[in-house]
Amino acid sequence: LSVTPGDRNLCRAVRARTVVELGHMTNRERWVMVSDSHLGRDRNSDSRNAGHALAQFIRARAFVEGAHTTLILLGDIFELADDVEPDPESALDAILAAHPDFVVSLREVAGRGTRIVVVPGNHDAGLAVPQIWGNFTQAVGADANVVLYPWIVYVPGVLYAEHGHQHHDLNRMPTLLNTHV
Repeated sequence: LSVTPGDRNLCRAVRARTVVELGHMTNRERWVMVSDSHLGRDRNSDSRNAGHALAQFIRARAFVEGAHTTLILLGDIFELADDVEPDPESALDAILAAHPDFVVSLREVAGRGTRIVVVPGNHDAGLAVPQIWGNFTQAVGADANVVLYPWIVYVPGVLYAEHGHQHHDLNRMPTLLNTHV
């Protein structure tokens, strides 16, 4: 487990609760996880400039030459829950437009071979809706290696990761897996 002082500062900048880099056995296999950045539609009201800070982190940590890296966006990357937009597709499009550097950073690392796994949280659960997911993957790049895990990322003997909202009475979604069964 490796979290540098620079990563801690970046966590504060992006208000992310979790930034973790996990190397498995060799330097050839890596997992990088980020959660809870809550990127919203109004970049100007965000003094943290979280989208840019997150893009810098992704460029610096989510690709290492010669290593197989998986970037896990572990929930609440986007603030879709508080959006007043009645059309969730438009809400995500507005958020992606407000944070172009973040979108470009995902496209860059995916284009260089980084696998991107998205696990929706309670604030961006809409990502599991096929039309919204399609908008996200199109923005990142249709050819990118981007996959959606509706709840848990599990690599036997190495990694178990989930956003955690399913363990809270007020935030859990009992029908979470219905669209994926």
